[in-house]
Formats: sequence, C-alpha cells, structure tokens
Amino acid sequence: MRISVITVSLNMADTIERTIKSVISQECDELEYIVIDGGSDDGTVDTIRKYEAYISYWRSEPDHGIYDAMNKGLTVVTGDVVAFLNSDDWYEENTLKTVTEQFNEETDVLCGQVKAYKKGQLIGIEPGRKISCGELFLGMCYCHQAIFARRQVFEQYGYFDTRYRIAADYDWFLNLYGNGIRIKVVDFVLANYNKAGISNKQLEIVFSEFYEIGRKALSQNKYMSEEEKRICIFRQRENYKSNMAYAVMNTVLESTFSDEQKALEKQLSGNRYIIFGTGIRGEKFVKLLLKCHVDIQSAWDNNEKLWGTKWNSLLVDRPCRENVKNNMIIVASVKFKQEMVLQLKKMGLKENEDYICGDDLFAGLYSGKELEKNQGKSGGFHYLI
Repeated sequence: MRISVITVSLNMADTIERTIKSVISQECDELEYIVIDGGSDDGTVDTIRKYEAYISYWRSEPDHGIYDAMNKGLTVVTGDVVAFLNSDDWYEENTLKTVTEQFNEETDVLCGQVKAYKKGQLIGIEPGRKISCGELFLGMCYCHQAIFARRQVFEQYGYFDTRYRIAADYDWFLNLYGNGIRIKVVDFVLANYNKAGISNKQLEIVFSEFYEIGRKALSQNKYMSEEEKRICIFRQRENYKSNMAYAVMNTVLESTFSDEQKALEKQLSGNRYIIFGTGIRGEKFVKLLLKCHVDIQSAWDNNEKLWGTKWNSLLVDRPCRENVKNNMIIVASVKFKQEMVLQLKKMGLKENEDYICGDDLFAGLYSGKELEKNQGKSGGFHYLI
C-alpha cells in the first residue's frame, strides 16, 4: 500500500525539521512525501532543501491559507492512502507501519489518536474515549494529523472547502460521515500535535464554523430520525453558547479593558449576584464579575460539605429560596446546568428575574452567526430552545 503524506508550512523553520524527520524515518515500503510551502522567508525552505532527496515533491509559493495549500498537495498525490501532517507536528515511530496493518479492504478512512502538547508539555491524548455519533456534530473529534483516507475518497467527495478558515477538515469529515463512508477508529496514538496558543477571536471563528458546519451536516444527514436530529440540534445550540461564552470570558479576563467588558459592565450593573456552582467555570465567573466591578454576595453549591466554608473569599450557602434576598443567581456550571435550572424552578424562581444561565450573559457579544429564533427552520425540522 502506497501512503502519501502531505506537509504544509509557512515560516516554520523552528519545527519543520522534526516533522520531516518523523516522516522520512518511518518503516513504509511505499512512501510518497509532499511538502507544500506558502512562500516562507525564515529559513523553512532551506530545511526543505536539506531533505529534498527524501521528498517526492515540494514547492514554495504564496497560497490562500492552510486548506488551499492542502488542496494543492492533493492535486499531485499518487498514493493509495493520503494523510496530512502539519509542520509543527510529528509522527510516532511506528505510525505508518500501524496504519498499514490496520487499514483493510473494508476501510475508507482510518482515525487514530494524538498526543496533545502545549508549550512542550504533554497535556493529554485526544480523543481520550470513544466518541458517540451525536458528538460528531458538535465539533472536530479526530485531529486530521491522525486521519488517513483513501485517495479515491477525495476524488469522489471533493477537497477541502476553503471558505472555512479553520474548520474545513471538519466540514470534509462530516461530509464523508453523512455519505456513509466506511470509517475505522483505532486506539493507537499515530501523531503528536502541538496545541499552540490560539487567540480568543480565533476561537470565536472556530466555534462559529463548527456550529455552522454541524448544523449543515445534520440537516443533510440521511440516516438519522427526526427525533435524533432534534436532540442533536439542542446539544449543538447549548455547546455553541458554552463555547462562545468561554471565548468572550477569556477576552474580558485577558484584556486591559475590552469592548466586551464595557458591554458586560453595563449589562450587569444594578444587581447583586450569587454564583451557583463552585467549579472551574464558577471561578471564572467570580473573576469576571470582580473585573466588571460587580457585587458578589455569596456562592451556592449542592455539596453539603462546602456549606459554611469560604471559596474564592465567598461564603458558600446551600441553594435555598430564603437565601436569595433580592440577588440575581448566575448558574455557572455547564455540565449540570439543566439539573440546576430545574432545581431553581422547583423553588419557584423565575429565569431572567431571579436567575440567569451564565452562558446567556454573553449572547449579545458574539461575533458571527446568531442563534436561530424559536420557530426557525432548516432542513425540514424545527430548532429547539
């Protein structure tokens, strides 16, 4: 089996040598290695030339982004199976041998795991567990560095859609999934992924593209029932709100005085708040409200062991209507949000009058697509709220 590996680069002189060496050192009877550079001027091209005896094809010229460069690589591949390895990532020692052993006649796309690094430190293996079908519509679950696909798949279903700046690989993957392509998932780490820092504004683009692509793919899916789609749509909406809230929160917390902070201060003024949920998200809300000069009265938690203790300088109370005392409650948890909202409703408390879900504080601050209205339609079915 002939395997074609494509590396795209732009000014990656510090890391591309490790990438190249991890490819050309693989045990693989038929390896085609292609490097597409975007016109680097930092020494990247010198490194490529250093190893050009091991590279089947390379060129360096301006392009229109990473997916345009990846598409250029696809126009020249000749292998049976194609993979992409970014110029700051690298393969495991036996990656291509493992792929050769695991790829069979019933496989069109092979997906493995990656080790994720940040600032040189290993932070985990992704995905770290089995992915459900519904989760595929929430965002890219498999890193393209560990995806190997038959060349015929690209020929039949197309290349990457360059209209998407960051998530075109997700759009490509969901298109394959929706068309019933045979995807095999293996529990082998195939690549090492450098999870470099990404700005919060870029995060907003990522999350917006994930949401748009996921909705489109769901509306076109031929194999799911209407009920399954409705459930997925609800999860998409909640996931989108949570992700965008995360990006906006980080923008406020990491900036000196942003437009988002100014808008939040105006929105939050005039109330005193109780933070419901003492997890990581709750800590972020404490920092956020303090930065916005907002009065926080206390915290709530359902863990009895925390009642009467101090958390982030706040007294932790049991959730109780008598403890509201004209304060607005912020539901901080993402994981337990639905259960906490139901709990508040059973107390007789009203949304937007007595409590608000934390993610909803940021609804007017997103850039990008707005959430659909209650009666909006797409693909023949209603969006749920």
